[in-house]
Amino acid sequence: MLTGLHATSNYAQERYDFLKQRGIEGYESRVYIVSGENIATIGIGINLNASQANLNAVLQQLGFDLNGTQLSGSALTAEQYYIQQIRAAVAKTYTNNTAVQTALDLILQNRAADSRYGSSFTRRLRFEFNNETESKNAFDAIIPSYEARVDTWLGYHMNDSKERTAIVSLAYNTKAGGTSLLGSKLKEAILNDNRAEAWYQIRYCSNKNGIHANRRYAESHLFGLYDEGSTFTEEEAKEVMRMYTKHDFEMRRAA
Repeated sequence: MLTGLHATSNYAQERYDFLKQRGIEGYESRVYIVSGENIATIGIGINLNASQANLNAVLQQLGFDLNGTQLSGSALTAEQYYIQQIRAAVAKTYTNNTAVQTALDLILQNRAADSRYGSSFTRRLRFEFNNETESKNAFDAIIPSYEARVDTWLGYHMNDSKERTAIVSLAYNTKAGGTSLLGSKLKEAILNDNRAEAWYQIRYCSNKNGIHANRRYAESHLFGLYDEGSTFTEEEAKEVMRMYTKHDFEMRRAA
């Protein structure tokens, strides 16, 4: 397994800060469409169609009674109806931000005007986080599933580190919950403690659609080409040289 990990003083916060960067996931309080992928997304890149858990985490922050603990009778029936409408809406294809915002806002507006709810139950008019705290709460609710995916893929728990953040970022960026960015060659390099090869796999082999090169560069930079420490060993230098020699053609072509 990979050794020489780069330690973090606050893994959860540093992971959040990395993913929040523009060019990685960024932060948007309003629902939007990921360019070229037609995926309804909100907050720190929360894919609303990736899983029911993702959408539930967002709805929880928007004030929906998902578990029937606040509402009953006709009000609960209405709540379940609007939740189903939202589930159906986020599964549709939208060509721009305005289209998805209009569709989801209309559902919330109809919900807000529904007389089956009591006056004390708060409803919103827009599918939008009121502040970043709500967004982070939703993110914190779903990120453990991506962390678990990394552990399952690796077959062991990599300690909290910059390297782990880079791998979790790959998992988080994978469309529709698959593991296509967590490739077999990357796993093999990590298990063989071949940092240089893992760095190469992240930087050059995890961007098949050609639109995430800058993110892959940021992830590989965070992962690091050398073990933690101010100096590197002769063996590390040889490992890096072997990697560059092996992949020289591919790296020149990608430059």
